[in-house]
Amino acid sequence: MKVIVALIALAVASPGKESVRHELPCPSYVQTRQELVSVHEGWEVGPSVLDVHQGVLRHPGTASGFSAGPGQKAALLVPDKGGWPIPEGEDVWLNCTYYGTKIMLSKRVPRGSVFCGIEERPQTKYRQAWCDVRT
Repeated sequence: MKVIVALIALAVASPGKESVRHELPCPSYVQTRQELVSVHEGWEVGPSVLDVHQGVLRHPGTASGFSAGPGQKAALLVPDKGGWPIPEGEDVWLNCTYYGTKIMLSKRVPRGSVFCGIEERPQTKYRQAWCDVRT
């Protein structure tokens, strides 16, 4: 069903033009350091032993949506017809978010993109982004 909706939307977005699907993988993780800035009398401070190596935390990430410009500075786009139709010449970015953080990485989608989507991979809960790019 998703494929049919995507093909219909693609046909409407660019009649008579062919496209090629490009996978847009987010970086699979980011590494961060945390620092406590408040004082708690009587408590000892130290890193958690969970997912920490030499004070560095590893956070898995996933595709979270598309925006008109880098996600931190731009309006998030609302999906339509099973994905995100991309108007010609629009500056659209993929946004990736990371569990346990407020970090978002953004990357411009390929020029010539006409329709983008995100597909969840149930076995891993990872969400893979893709764009159909006019050839």
